[in-house]
Amino acid sequence: MDISDKQQQSRHWFGGLPDRILDEIISYVISSSPSSRIMLLSELGSTIFRASCRSLFGILKAEDDKRRFTEHLQSQIGHNPLSSILLNPGRYGKYVRQLLIVDPSNLKSWEPRPSYIGFESPSMREKRSEGVESNPITAQNLLDLLRYLSNLETFSWKATVTPPDGVCEMLSTHNRRLTSFHYMPAERLLPVSRAILASLPRWNGLSLPLLSSLNLKSIRVSRLSQSGVHSFVRLLSMLETDSQLEEVCIDTNWLDESLCQQIGSACSKLRRIEIGSDGSRFSDKSLVTLLPLCEHLEAFTLREVQGRLSKTLWEKILDYPSRLRHFQVNINENSIQHAWNIDHLSSLSNLPVISLTHLIIRRTSSPFQDQVHDVAILKPVPSAFVRSLENARDLQHLECDWWSWSCDNLRTPLESCPDLRVLRIAFEEPFQKLLSMVLPFSNANRLGSVAVTLSPRHFTILPPSPTLSNRRSVSRSPSVSPVQFTRSLPSSADIPSSLDDQSNSPLHSSNPGSSSNIPLRDIRKFAKRCHALYEIIIYGKYGERVHWAILRHPSNSNPEVSLLPPLGLSEDMWDAVRREEAGLEANWSPLHTQREGSEWAGPIADEFAELYTNMRREEAPTKL
Repeated sequence: MDISDKQQQSRHWFGGLPDRILDEIISYVISSSPSSRIMLLSELGSTIFRASCRSLFGILKAEDDKRRFTEHLQSQIGHNPLSSILLNPGRYGKYVRQLLIVDPSNLKSWEPRPSYIGFESPSMREKRSEGVESNPITAQNLLDLLRYLSNLETFSWKATVTPPDGVCEMLSTHNRRLTSFHYMPAERLLPVSRAILASLPRWNGLSLPLLSSLNLKSIRVSRLSQSGVHSFVRLLSMLETDSQLEEVCIDTNWLDESLCQQIGSACSKLRRIEIGSDGSRFSDKSLVTLLPLCEHLEAFTLREVQGRLSKTLWEKILDYPSRLRHFQVNINENSIQHAWNIDHLSSLSNLPVISLTHLIIRRTSSPFQDQVHDVAILKPVPSAFVRSLENARDLQHLECDWWSWSCDNLRTPLESCPDLRVLRIAFEEPFQKLLSMVLPFSNANRLGSVAVTLSPRHFTILPPSPTLSNRRSVSRSPSVSPVQFTRSLPSSADIPSSLDDQSNSPLHSSNPGSSSNIPLRDIRKFAKRCHALYEIIIYGKYGERVHWAILRHPSNSNPEVSLLPPLGLSEDMWDAVRREEAGLEANWSPLHTQREGSEWAGPIADEFAELYTNMRREEAPTKL
């Protein structure tokens, strides 16, 4: 069959499919057979070509490594998305909707891939034999790439080394369709000292105010310097009254009452706010000031805040946003060391639960860390909080694994929340006790997902292991799928030289499996009484996981229950751990890594520098 026949058949088979369905088909084909990329891009007609481009280039991941921007000179179309765009930007650049910048995967001396055309000049061969040390991409590299991405909608920077200070000028000039700007450097996964964490570079973000000229809907920033916070505030002050901004996420140790006042005043139409801070400036006054100003707020998240918050915090807020439906608090059990960080949980019973659809009090944990301070150990859920759920008639999603629940506590949400669909808790009794609560669960007519975390003395699903089990998930919450480790907690010195050899890595271990000593008939009997239930998940303290899936057939009243195999670690998590391991091996420090062209220069830069100098002069205390 020649190429023209293939193109005619592809138009006949796929021409009438919606783009969404066609994209899913092509994505599955590419993931199943990566070698088919070149054929899909060249031989099957324009319909398949466009779908392939959307699948291959829709999300472009680029390493913060200058060598990757020269690799295309020895590559070919289809070798990897970045090389393909650099080789033919006019053909592929317009399909990129999201640009993601991540840390280099290899910081050691690195040899570019050999030429595919079978020719290699003596100078190229000499360069390959010597190797090239890693350097961040230059400001010019980034500018050239952004010029090619005319339809870019989301810019996401997750690399550790800060971006060029003038990156927002590049975006506002060449990417006018941008709707989301995210500067959220990835959190550390491998254990490091507090000194290393404190030395991570913070971004000045001097050009941030220029984003005000774009129709942004989402801004997410973290790890800002003091200058970066000033730039962020100036960005907010420059937004027009008809701004389409719907989401703001800020995580900085400079967060205080003044900054919250400016966020609330400039972004009164926000629908989602996420607040994080590891500084002591954040206090009750910060939230008492912020929340009443956000009249249109629908979702609020307090993420691992370590400020000084009082036991009466949620009592002090007298005017909650009338549209608030989603309330979430994330608390990292490994970083909490002072009671004042979590004292505010005592007053959660004062929340306006009558209007909430999602209430999440989530316990998170840092990978490879098992030490938990006494203030963060699991305690029984407060009776006042349980009683407050009697008024949560619209609640659909209840997740609360910060405290442990008993059968008596659990009756309240099951009987008082008729619309409850997702229940995720820490359970202090044996799992069989929960299965015996048939009547309360059968009254929850819409409950579809039940997930519980059990203590080690009650988690008898998996065979006991003589070694310490270590969790691999960032959160023990059932919203993330943990993976069981059966080796002792590794230190940075114990990490092997290469994670490619997964069989020798502490990150790789054979999960004991999903073997369960709970009879399947008990799960089936429980599922038969709960008509909407489609899954039951139980977790152990260290990430052990057993998952039952429930399938219902219209012609049969008995549901089909299957025990699912354990899930492996995601590829993104593997990549992140490999990058950190490479940095440890190379003794790489982002604080001492210089980016060529990182300083912002030009007429606009000079104007902003003068404005910032004048602002700092006005803020300086007057000397008497």
